[in-house]
Amino acid sequence: MAEILVVDDDQGVLKATGRILKSHGYEPVLTPSPEEAIHLLKENPKRFSVVLLDWKLRSAIDGDMVLRLVKYIFPGFSAPIIFVTDYTGIASKDLIRLGAFDTLKKPATAEQLIDVIERSLGKRPPENPHRKAPAELD
Repeated sequence: MAEILVVDDDQGVLKATGRILKSHGYEPVLTPSPEEAIHLLKENPKRFSVVLLDWKLRSAIDGDMVLRLVKYIFPGFSAPIIFVTDYTGIASKDLIRLGAFDTLKKPATAEQLIDVIERSLGKRPPENPHRKAPAELD
């Protein structure tokens, strides 16, 4: 069973995400603390198949800094990092440039969450970029 690290300072989001992941056969490890997330990754950087990370956290460290630290501390870190945040319009391009696999806008549906996780794990084909394009172009 794939373990997924979920980092979000909203307890409601943590609980809901945990339930969704369990119902789809994943083992969630939930934490509101980016510091604890980094500690868990230091203990075993290969433990988690995916990391779900909020961008804006009530902490001295935001999600983008967690991503930077992970890439710095573990240069070969290969688990996909997916941001689930209220601020995707502002940050998506920057977060992906930093090394994030993808971003989802809160509140993400269970279908969206599982889709991006399974794409990141290679269980589904990559997203078709043309699907998001307007059907009719002038």
